[in-house]
Amino acid sequence: MRFLCLAFLLPLLMSCAQPPSPRLYAPTPLPRLSGVIHGQVEVSGEMVLADDLRIPAGSSLTFAPGSLVWVRPAESTKIFPEYLSSLTEILVRGTLRISGNRQNPVRFLPLQPLDPVADGDPLWAGIELLPGAVASLSGFELRRADVGLLVQQAEVSLSGGRLTGCRYGLLLQEGARLTAERMDVRQGEVGLFCSGDAVLALSDSSFSLMDEEGLYLDRQCTVRLRQVVSRDNDVGLVAADHFRPGLTLIDNRLPRLYLGGGVP
Repeated sequence: MRFLCLAFLLPLLMSCAQPPSPRLYAPTPLPRLSGVIHGQVEVSGEMVLADDLRIPAGSSLTFAPGSLVWVRPAESTKIFPEYLSSLTEILVRGTLRISGNRQNPVRFLPLQPLDPVADGDPLWAGIELLPGAVASLSGFELRRADVGLLVQQAEVSLSGGRLTGCRYGLLLQEGARLTAERMDVRQGEVGLFCSGDAVLALSDSSFSLMDEEGLYLDRQCTVRLRQVVSRDNDVGLVAADHFRPGLTLIDNRLPRLYLGGGVP
């Protein structure tokens, strides 16, 4: 009888010793960022870029240190008149500030799309700095955009940025004015493409693992380079002249090509 009582009590004691069941966890939805910015706005923390974002002239947007922006890929191929791409984009005609640092970078990371996408295909358009825009971007990371940063008749300064897996890392067009330092651009098609009468001052930066050119410098571009490296690309440099002070070419399949395709 004693053994029967023990056998009966043992399962009951074991059930009492089990830890309590976990509480149901209902995550709070992340703030959504999209539409048109009005006035002077500062954002911080974790958020979702849920759709196209536009900063018109006279307005400004600042990302505080440590901000994390999850970019939702667009589900439509329609291009609205005020935008440049069918992909999700940040379009700036006003002022953009990214205030990250080495310890607390500001990151733009794409979410996985609902439909399968080939490895390496862009998942969003990127940041587009259009005529009249002013931008100061520091301590930031941006991944898998069609164009990491498009600069077109805008005044832009960059410091301590990393662009990874973008089809074009930096694309400078007519009238662009860009000053950049400590940039790391890697794993795309073209690291830097400078066209028209753009003006570029670039220092302490690296362009690597590009399927095409590390740097493509049009004849009309005004370029000043200091301690810039083009490494492990298909072509290190495409330019009108092969001598570029301040640029080091390392382990590219072709170190240099002239504009039009000639090899020095």
